[in-house]
Parts: sequence; C-alpha cells; structure tokens
Amino acid sequence: MESLKAYIGKKFLQELGERREKYQIIAEVLATSEEGILKTQIMYGASLSFTQLNDYLDVALKNKLLQIIHENDKEIYKTTKKGHKYLKRFIKIKKLLETVPKKESESKHSPTSDEKPETIYMRNRCIIKK
Repeated sequence: MESLKAYIGKKFLQELGERREKYQIIAEVLATSEEGILKTQIMYGASLSFTQLNDYLDVALKNKLLQIIHENDKEIYKTTKKGHKYLKRFIKIKKLLETVPKKESESKHSPTSDEKPETIYMRNRCIIKK
C-alpha cells in the first residue's frame, strides 16, 4: 500500500495540474509530519519555500492540526488527532473527485494510442486533420 504522503502528493498534482490548493498543501504538511519531523524536513517534503512553510505551519498550529514537541533542543512537528481527521476527510474528498466522470469536451480531446503526433497537435489547436 502506498504511503499517505505519496497518495496526497505528486500523484495528486499530476491529476489536477501544477497549481496546488491551500487545502492540499495543508494535507501534504500533515502527511509529512505524521511521525514527527523537523521544520526543514517539512519544507522539503511539502515542496514549500521557507516563507510559505511558516504561513502553513501557523495555520496548522492555530487550528490544532499540528503540535510542537520539544526534544533535545529541537522543535519536532507532529500531526495531532484533529490533523489525522483532516487527512481522512481529505482522502474521502479526493476519492469522490476521482469518481467524477470527465467532461465530454475533455474526453473528446484526449489522444488515442493510434493517432500521429501532428494529428493530436492540430486537433488541440481546433483544426482537425483528416
């Protein structure tokens, strides 16, 4: 079974496009922090800049989705029970979205395996090559 982080992360980005929504970034931060992790590891795991990381950590901490544990003069960030509930709901929503059929316009323009690249290119430019 794939990890929660993998389920939420890059694969989801490929399905939706390049831009991530705030709710997804929060889920990535929480999934990365499940076992307890340092701030910089969250930053790399969720692919955030330092400024973005601080903004999302503030939101997660204020909403009690994350907790800070002090160990050996280090701050360890760990997902709380409330954070786990958020992740479970996020996964349910994601699964619901996966079952939504594609719009007819999207399926019309998806390439078939036997089409030549120039045909696909021309069709995508709204000029159908016969």
